[in-house]
Amino acid sequence: MKVLVIFLVFCCLQASLACYCSLDHPQKKFCKADYAIRGKIISKEKVYPHTNPTIAPTSETTPSPVVNFAEPVGFGPVGFGGMAENPSLPGDSKRPIAIKYFVRVEKIYKGKDLMPEKKVEIITPPTDSLCGITNLEVDSVYLLSGRKWEDDLRIETCGWIAKYDDLTKRQRQGLKKTYNNCDDCQIQLCYGPYCPTKLQESLCMWDSSGLFEDCEGKYAHCMENKRGKCVWNGKSDYKACKAKREAEKDARLP
Repeated sequence: MKVLVIFLVFCCLQASLACYCSLDHPQKKFCKADYAIRGKIISKEKVYPHTNPTIAPTSETTPSPVVNFAEPVGFGPVGFGGMAENPSLPGDSKRPIAIKYFVRVEKIYKGKDLMPEKKVEIITPPTDSLCGITNLEVDSVYLLSGRKWEDDLRIETCGWIAKYDDLTKRQRQGLKKTYNNCDDCQIQLCYGPYCPTKLQESLCMWDSSGLFEDCEGKYAHCMENKRGKCVWNGKSDYKACKAKREAEKDARLP
């Protein structure tokens, strides 16, 4: 019986520490971020508290200063969702309090004033359950978008993090130009029959029932048309994707 109680408590604790992110279009993630770059991961290290100087980081660099993830990091109420609470107990110097990535900046899409150097340090919470990005590969090139809190550049699961080679042509164009429209139109999630049928003045409705083939996320951006209505704008690949989605939807109907 005691074992069962302990197991249930452990499961509840794990659930309470789980990372939760709202579903967002890439354009909305770009607009929420303080910066967005294309960067190559040079190296990474775990950051430990200074309470035990014998605990060494995972690279040959000098130990990093303490990063307090118990403070708000800007990803919660102001935009990205998720949680950022340091799970390490006071004096628990054997558990990392952050992961630090050393990044060579190849291209800046947003936040040029936050990138004074070609090489930057970006930190993230130490575990997946705290919305940390723990699996970036050294020598790989990524799109990294995140927030700045105090003097730190930060990334978390709820931001837009992806291998650059995995981005579609339209997403890359969005980073360079079309995603910069963050004021005229907003992207609102809706579901199937509950989505408005008429165009909205300030909203592009993103139907989550069609995300099995995410045409808007991969091939379109939200913009204001000449009539002042917000619409999804895309080219031939967007139209082809929508046609395929509709055909698959009809095929599933009884």
